[in-house]
Amino acid sequence: MVMIFRKVVEAEEFLSSSSEKMINLISRDDINVPFEEKIFECVINWVKHELDCRYDSLPKLMEHVCLSLAPQTIYKNMKLMNLLSKIILNVCFFIIMLLL
Repeated sequence: MVMIFRKVVEAEEFLSSSSEKMINLISRDDINVPFEEKIFECVINWVKHELDCRYDSLPKLMEHVCLSLAPQTIYKNMKLMNLLSKIILNVCFFIIMLLL
């Protein structure tokens, strides 16, 4: 599955996939990647490709990423951290609005 996963995420049509197809890909039990950060990177790349319309899909996609298995270097990437901080702020705002 490692080779297939890499081929899928490197294919041109990957960035045009629906969120449902993304979830199906990253939530497979038989997925085998060298590092969990590869799944994280593919999710981020997919979202960034059409950020305005995919931004809301990120929390659902991140439910299927095991960040605890990713190396600590993933957290040092400032571009990804910036995107994650925006998402966290939006999620917090949404939760606060629900509670009011």
